[in-house]
Amino acid sequence: MILRRRLLRSLLTAVVLLGGAAVTIRASSAIELFKFNLQGSYGLSWYGADYSGSPPNSTFALVGVVSLDGKGAITAGSITYNDAGTVCEGVVTDGSTYRVLPDGQGEFNFNIVLKSGTCPITHFEFPIAISNLGGSRVARRVSMGAGGGLAANLTGSGLALLQARKPITLSNASLHNGYSFSWFGHDFFTTTSPNNGFGAVGEIGFGRNGEIRGGSIVYNDGGMICSAGQTSAGLSGGYTVRADGEALINLVIVGATGTCPLTSFVMAAALSDIGSSGTARRIQFVSASAALQGNTGIPNLVVSGIAVKVGRFVLNK
Repeated sequence: MILRRRLLRSLLTAVVLLGGAAVTIRASSAIELFKFNLQGSYGLSWYGADYSGSPPNSTFALVGVVSLDGKGAITAGSITYNDAGTVCEGVVTDGSTYRVLPDGQGEFNFNIVLKSGTCPITHFEFPIAISNLGGSRVARRVSMGAGGGLAANLTGSGLALLQARKPITLSNASLHNGYSFSWFGHDFFTTTSPNNGFGAVGEIGFGRNGEIRGGSIVYNDGGMICSAGQTSAGLSGGYTVRADGEALINLVIVGATGTCPLTSFVMAAALSDIGSSGTARRIQFVSASAALQGNTGIPNLVVSGIAVKVGRFVLNK
């Protein structure tokens, strides 16, 4: 019996002959997961479509931060989402819950009270699957699926990334040095054909006091390709980080080549993967608005993406 238990707990290697070829199959003993495997604060990002929106099949992007108590309750949180150009911000209400099945699947189920905007969606149900357990057996990464149940009108996917296991207060200093970023989505209003694809990649430098110290970007807006920062500052602007890790980032393009109509982007963001120094290693974000040829506050761009810290930022000159 003791030997059998040891074998079940260890890594098993079996050699199977298939067509004369030896195939090595490795299998580990199953890990049973529980609600306590999800605890702490998590940054959320999700991208997909809203089939109840106007127009139907509208692009939908969400970002936010939620706090999980390890017992099945979502105790706090804030959410910002962009539904085909309509941007809303809300606070997670009491009674919001999550569940975890033994195989690591489960569900986030939460309601929000809107603080700004007139969006119709205030209830979210996201199927989840735990995909990365840290040494403490607290999930560091959770895959999020299409909305189910009462939120069946949403279809897409996303990620929940561990921000911190214990309560933490963040600030502008939590963003520092260089981050590489990429995002994808749709530009609804600024191009000749509505709902054009929009993709961007680049690097951005953050100071500790809310300033953007430069950066570079290459983006494609419905076939129009533009870039900035290869030989100059490229990006400027500022940012604000709230205590819970939600942030607002205002990117201004400086000296762009090409004829793309967008000149700046306002991104709602969630800081995650906080290091021992208190600096975020990941930033999840969605667009909150964009500027069209100098006119600010036009939420014509619906994109979602992630930025990863790469180290010390060097400004191009």
